[in-house]
Amino acid sequence: MGPWVQANSPEVWAPSVSRRPDGRFLMYYSAVTQTAGNGRFHCVGTAVADHVEGPYNSNTDQPFACPTDQGGAVDASYFRDGNNHYALYKVDANALGNGGSCGNGRAPIKKTPIMIQQVQADGTTKIGGPVQLIENGLQDGPLVEAPYMIKNSDGVYVLFFSSNCWLTDKYDVAYATSQSPLGPFDKRNAPLYVTGTQGMIGPGGASVAEDGVHIVLHGYEDRNRVGGGRRSLYVTRINARGRKVVPA
Repeated sequence: MGPWVQANSPEVWAPSVSRRPDGRFLMYYSAVTQTAGNGRFHCVGTAVADHVEGPYNSNTDQPFACPTDQGGAVDASYFRDGNNHYALYKVDANALGNGGSCGNGRAPIKKTPIMIQQVQADGTTKIGGPVQLIENGLQDGPLVEAPYMIKNSDGVYVLFFSSNCWLTDKYDVAYATSQSPLGPFDKRNAPLYVTGTQGMIGPGGASVAEDGVHIVLHGYEDRNRVGGGRRSLYVTRINARGRKVVPA
């Protein structure tokens, strides 16, 4: 990990691995920064490897995304659109919240925008600045997070994300659509996966396979242990046509 990471308690989470055009593997990860926040703020770092199983080594001394004045950043993922490359991440403003659900359930609710940053093919070198795609509204509860983007066979850009608090069974997988990876994105009125969909409990953190059909997400194993019990990995299918996505 980079030297900016708090060594004694890094709290690393949300790794995302993609294969770069040069054949090497890029990992985005979230870790606690020692530069600000006294252990409260995560930032996004990058590491590379020759093999998918590693070992991964930090390729820069600086974090990729670290807006500590806004609470930090987490949940980065990679998106390639032809010769254009992007990273998506969440501004972790609920780290600055006023308490309640996921630290941000009491007014005034902080906005936790999903950002997109164009990058070079290495996935690290930035092109311009970040662009906001969506933010949490009334239906999203304390946050939106875990962004993942695809371009479907109809040329529509689909942004998957999770909303509500991951410590509750209200956590879900939702989506928004656009004609451009830079937006504007229109959120659907109802989430794609909620507790009860295909037997899942608090589903979240979705990623889509290259075939555009298989979707991978996590959920709790026990309805009585939401927020403290184990979460399992689920693989299911979607049908993404035009601006609509439905479970297949």
